[in-house]
Amino acid sequence: MVRGTARSILNLSGESLLVHGAELVPRGQPVVFFANRAGCFDPLLLAASLPSRFFIADSTALAGLPPDAAFLLRPLVVPPLDGEIAPPGGTLRQRILQGLESGRSVLVFPDGPAGVPPHLSRFRLDAIHAAVTTYAAIIPVGVRGTSKALQVFGKPKTEWNIRLGAPIRAQVGDDREIVNLRERVRQAIAELAG
Repeated sequence: MVRGTARSILNLSGESLLVHGAELVPRGQPVVFFANRAGCFDPLLLAASLPSRFFIADSTALAGLPPDAAFLLRPLVVPPLDGEIAPPGGTLRQRILQGLESGRSVLVFPDGPAGVPPHLSRFRLDAIHAAVTTYAAIIPVGVRGTSKALQVFGKPKTEWNIRLGAPIRAQVGDDREIVNLRERVRQAIAELAG
């Protein structure tokens, strides 16, 4: 329902959304999408366009959205874990693991505001740890042209682009390799969004 509503909103806007690389996403298995944040409506645009069902890793991705859009997307946020008390609902890594183990993909946005260049985006390591633990592929996603998306009606039509990169799979042995993997993901996103 969320995906259909998001697509309807995009259709009503009259804007052009191009998605490249959807065929690169492995079918029938959960993945972790890592996306830059070019505009505040990127969670809505990705809900309408990513090729698999997913959870949003962290509710902070909905900050900055109008209340109606945040309400629409809230069911996509990874649910809290029952019985976890430290912290309540479980850690981000535990929640992402639960999402992946349930067969759903997970969409991760960087910490920080929309508009930060991809090569400077701060991604927490929790999602990378979860991907490595579950052997889920990491899919870099470059978003561009969305900084003014859905904000002003009557403006000249723009073209929004979402580019999905080749899956990144990695076996890592220590935290240094996890940090290096995060840098590889960040570089791939920068190339896709450039």
